[in-house]
Amino acid sequence: AITLMSGIFASLGIAALGERLHRVKTYVGSLGVVFVGLLCLSVPNAFIIYALGNCLYMMGWSAATPLASAEIAQLDTDGRYTSMIVPAIGIGSMIGPFAAGVILENHSPIALFVFVAFSILVAATLMIFASHRARAAHLLGASL
Repeated sequence: AITLMSGIFASLGIAALGERLHRVKTYVGSLGVVFVGLLCLSVPNAFIIYALGNCLYMMGWSAATPLASAEIAQLDTDGRYTSMIVPAIGIGSMIGPFAAGVILENHSPIALFVFVAFSILVAATLMIFASHRARAAHLLGASL
């Protein structure tokens, strides 16, 4: 319940701050919170750190998801990609645990953290690239 409340408070905070946030920077920061949460979850025999990790993970996820959705909706001029947000999250929610299980079965927790760090880095990089590219195209179009 506390973990879910953490996520709710994060989402409400994002909604309350709205356009005052730099969406992409806050998204990248939220991904950092997700990663720190996952690191906390890996600490053995430390219930408080484990609980904190759950809360941090849920806060990061619950902040990053609406930020990404809002950025995609703003950048998507014809609405094609916005309609794919929910299926993409669902597919990712299925593939992620499967991939993590395969990595843990065949390798080590360190390999899993490398995979997670790489995945987070890719997500952040793609969001930054898409945002910069769309804004540059918008500015170019506005100057013509």
